[in-house]
Amino acid sequence: MKKYIVIILFLLAGILTFQACLKDDHPYWPNDVSGKQYITIYGSPLNVTAVNQVRFETVLPVATLKDTVTFFVNLASDAVPSTATTVTFALDNTLITAYDTSLYQAAVAAHDTVTWGVYVWNDYKPYPGVKLITPTITIPAGSRVGYAKILVDHPDTLRLNVHYMAAFKITGVSPSSISIAQNLSSVLCAFPIANQYEGDYTVVGYRKHPSLGTLVVNKTEHLSTVDANTVTKSGFGDYPYDVQIQVTNNVLVVQGVNCFKVNVTVWSSGSAVASAMETSWVGDPAAAPKPPLDPTWINYYNPFTKTFVLNAHYNLAAPRYMYEVLTLQ
Repeated sequence: MKKYIVIILFLLAGILTFQACLKDDHPYWPNDVSGKQYITIYGSPLNVTAVNQVRFETVLPVATLKDTVTFFVNLASDAVPSTATTVTFALDNTLITAYDTSLYQAAVAAHDTVTWGVYVWNDYKPYPGVKLITPTITIPAGSRVGYAKILVDHPDTLRLNVHYMAAFKITGVSPSSISIAQNLSSVLCAFPIANQYEGDYTVVGYRKHPSLGTLVVNKTEHLSTVDANTVTKSGFGDYPYDVQIQVTNNVLVVQGVNCFKVNVTVWSSGSAVASAMETSWVGDPAAAPKPPLDPTWINYYNPFTKTFVLNAHYNLAAPRYMYEVLTLQ
């Protein structure tokens, strides 16, 4: 199972100002900083107001999980350095507080609290099982590249209803002629905890369009954790709307098996799309999967086969019907 990592890189003038990334191939490099050297935690700069650019990954709450997260450290310069460079790091929980109090508000103002089915939180707590493996690294002479690492440990002690982050920053560099690039010197890593429904699913089904006919889907899709009982996936049949699936405590007996009814919500760009679940099967009787033996055996989760059966539609005026069977791989 993949672990999910959110990486937010703080841009120029500390964590509250966002500007362009400092790179040695920047068109203004020769004129502005020729002869200078900057150490960075390198990556494509992410503006946190563009929440849909942030990567969300999860870790499973497994006691034996010990995983290393690696970050690329880059020495930006107009020439490859001829001497070794030493870089020091430290964990810094004040960055988490700054995100919760300031940067989150910018994200909400631009995109609301939900973007593409992924929640943006403002109540992150320091991840208690994170250790800085590399408080000091050395970039050898003749190279610009090094790697900083943190260890993610004991996720079984965490809770699904708490949102966790780890934060670290560059605190020093030697030789002293090298500057710390404040635009890329700090990193936040968020570690949502996976629920029992997360994973890769084989999806068989289709979207029945009012004019285009039956559009078949047969592929693998990943369901990602939203909260303890909810997952989200990208795709409504063959259409790229997000689908949020909440497993309820309401029982639906399917061929003698106690299954659980689900609530299905369709999302697009952070907003719920006009949609509805079917109360009785609607679909194409000639297409796979076959119609259920009982037309009410839809929109449920089977905990024994780890299968979702979804039947819903969006666009209430001209419905696009989705009928899918998702089975955990």
